[in-house]
Amino acid sequence: MARQNKLKVISIPEEFTHPFFFEEQSALQYEELPLGTQSLKTNLFIYDIFFFKNLPLAYLPWNEDKTLLYDIFDDWQKASKEMAELFRKRDRKNAKKPMIEWIGLFIEVLYWCNNLPVPPLKNWRKEEIDQLEIKPVNAVERIEFLFQHPDYYHAYIQLNELFLELRKKYYKAFLLKK
Repeated sequence: MARQNKLKVISIPEEFTHPFFFEEQSALQYEELPLGTQSLKTNLFIYDIFFFKNLPLAYLPWNEDKTLLYDIFDDWQKASKEMAELFRKRDRKNAKKPMIEWIGLFIEVLYWCNNLPVPPLKNWRKEEIDQLEIKPVNAVERIEFLFQHPDYYHAYIQLNELFLELRKKYYKAFLLKK
């Protein structure tokens, strides 16, 4: 007998309905939490939405075991090569969706590295990122560029550099705490 996956559904609260990430989507479908990187790409901000809605979470990626952070950093290195190939072929159309997914994952990791859930995105404020302790240089300006041009080759280069810088700063902060 084939196992049927029973998908669960959680509505996206209005406070998280940023048009860059959720143009026409009003809910997320998922199997079980915790999710790996692949599932997170199609369920952006699911942990943060659960937290915002005060729903029970057995795992808080910003508080506990940082395995998910490490997985996302590692998976970006693999995905980055695929993205580079799309841009090498000048395939902006097929690069846009994964770029948006990875920009979302970057924002999640940015907050999670600072032991915080992502705040509501609808009225995203630059000051929130400016106040983070662990962040790349000029993070706000660079993220704004990504929002404006997710399908540009230079956005891919910027996102790659943001991931590299954040990873280094996070590991440095982690080692200094020991």
